[in-house]
Amino acid sequence: MLLKQTLESKTLALIVADDFRSVQVFEEYGLDFCCKGKRQLNIACLEKGIPISDVLKKLESLDNEPNNTQRYSDWNTDFLIDYIIQQHHSYVKTMIPLIQAHLQKVVNAHSAKHPEVSLIQELFVDMSTELLSHLTQEETVVFPNLKKIVSQLVLAKSKLTNEHEFVKLIENLEKEHLDVGKILGEIQLLTNGFTPPPGACTTFRVLYQELQAFQADMFRHIHLENNILFPKIMEMVTISKSNSISNN
Repeated sequence: MLLKQTLESKTLALIVADDFRSVQVFEEYGLDFCCKGKRQLNIACLEKGIPISDVLKKLESLDNEPNNTQRYSDWNTDFLIDYIIQQHHSYVKTMIPLIQAHLQKVVNAHSAKHPEVSLIQELFVDMSTELLSHLTQEETVVFPNLKKIVSQLVLAKSKLTNEHEFVKLIENLEKEHLDVGKILGEIQLLTNGFTPPPGACTTFRVLYQELQAFQADMFRHIHLENNILFPKIMEMVTISKSNSISNN
């Protein structure tokens, strides 16, 4: 880990990109490293009312643990895109119908006593519809185009001709990610931090475990796109643009 002063002024996204083990620390303190990953650590802690000294201590303790985590920022863009699809998109597509089925069972059996589960179901179903559409768009349009852009920049050594459209595309994707993050945050509040009520049945407890795991996977998923994939390609675009200007 870096010096305290450096860590305090570093963004959550960059800290995670440097050492993915920091995710476990940020999740412990409820620090959003994906949708709000562009905030500096000191600001994020201030907003949450968390003593930054506690977070720094946990981050520094990672130096004493084996670092065998993936270095996602070192992967090339094509491999990273394929990983996101195979690891995270497939997980989302598998878990959504399973969670929805468990939600329906819990709503049918417990909504009278726990009306919050009906709100959770409404939020999750609405989010799932938008999310599945988002994934389809990424897999059929966005990611293939990103691969073409990278090929254009790397192989042809040429400048991106529609840079404005590309920047707008990334902004729209990040907004959609932010919307998903907000809904998951609402669900976390409604579930009291994914804590089943006293006497909850097995399905109720499993549902909350699934929702918690879904949120954790989604945060990692969004982090890989917002904080690693998109900036990596944007950097290539900027370098290409700079080289083009200097050559003219």
